[in-house]
Amino acid sequence: MTTSPYSLRIIFTYVRMTVAPISCQKIRMLAPPDEVVRPVKGQTGFWVELLDKNAQILYSQIRHNPINYYHEEPLDNGSYRVHKINDPKGMFQVLIPFLDEAQSLVLLSSPPDEPYKSAIEISNLSLEYLLKLNADV
Repeated sequence: MTTSPYSLRIIFTYVRMTVAPISCQKIRMLAPPDEVVRPVKGQTGFWVELLDKNAQILYSQIRHNPINYYHEEPLDNGSYRVHKINDPKGMFQVLIPFLDEAQSLVLLSSPPDEPYKSAIEISNLSLEYLLKLNADV
């Protein structure tokens, strides 16, 4: 893969497993390196992929799952109590390289409340669409 001095910073909102992009900025910054060993079908976890026009993976990035179904509360004795979040919502960002040949961004995730299950596609967005998000700003 060609290294680009530019990246896309994409901000997403989420409610449970439904994610939506709200911002996309092209910035002069290096993205995290491509994964040496790419995730495969049936794997658990959370990752993003940049695909070309033939749906071939140009770049992948494994991350912690930003959709959190649990909250840890510290206790006075130094231990923690875990609370389940029934309807998690929030925001997260992704930093990916800006590559001319990239056509789409795919987010894959195991269900956060069942992290042992295989990851599924939770979002597939064209870069053309993402780059238009901030066109009027």
